[in-house]
Amino acid sequence: MVRFARRELDGRDHSPWLLEGDIVPTALGAALEMRLHYGGSFAGGVLERILSDEIERSRPRLAARVLAST
Repeated sequence: MVRFARRELDGRDHSPWLLEGDIVPTALGAALEMRLHYGGSFAGGVLERILSDEIERSRPRLAARVLAST
């Protein structure tokens, strides 16, 4: 597992960002599984919805790139 976590050095309290990645076995070999967590909130949920929609739209493009590079 690889984990990237937000760490600010300015002395202020910030909402956490956490990105984790794992290589998991599949029937074809392996796949990259990633999880993104943000512990704060974006502008009353509007930006959260935009981010969520973009993540969903990007899944097929990411899968196509990964398959094309194997």
